[in-house]
Amino acid sequence: MQNYQKKRLKNWSTSILVVAVIVFVGWWGIAKIGAQKTAMVAKSSQAALAPDFTLPATTGGNITLSDFREKKNVLIYFNEGLSCQPCWEQIPDLEKSLPEFDKMNVQIISVALDPVDKWKDNIAQYKITTPILSYEGAKTEQDYNLLPYSMAMGRRAGHTFVLVGMDGTIKWRKDYWPSYGMMVAGGEMFVDSKYIVQAVKEHLTQQ
Repeated sequence: MQNYQKKRLKNWSTSILVVAVIVFVGWWGIAKIGAQKTAMVAKSSQAALAPDFTLPATTGGNITLSDFREKKNVLIYFNEGLSCQPCWEQIPDLEKSLPEFDKMNVQIISVALDPVDKWKDNIAQYKITTPILSYEGAKTEQDYNLLPYSMAMGRRAGHTFVLVGMDGTIKWRKDYWPSYGMMVAGGEMFVDSKYIVQAVKEHLTQQ
């Protein structure tokens, strides 16, 4: 009987140890994933240094974000691209406010997944002059944590504006889709440019 009790106690202790190990491993895994997500958000949040990129542009060649450092503020417009008509109609609407952006020394660039050669017809139709960049061969959507604010269409971003100051840091970010957290209730895939101008002006004057 005594040996049986010892054996039972040993088995019970082993079971507790196994459960403890499983719980610890699970907690460590969750904590690690959480830390990775936090780090990703931190890289693309306000006051952080904007993740650099070099991407092909419709204006020819590549555009590197850090090339604007100490020269211009940059308003990056991440969007779903050609699969979303309101998204790409946002570009000519922003261009209506180019004089105001010029006064603030702001360069607008649009960034989407679509290859640059696919934009030819839209550029001609709307007489777009804004550089449109493609992140098809990069991981920009990860660097800027864009996919949680998308319509879950693969690697396509949603409708996100990121204002990068001349010092290279993010002065303002707004994710207009989907409808939770810091996003607009209901989600928006088109924003009147006057609201974007106002937001940019407010955040640049805070520098």
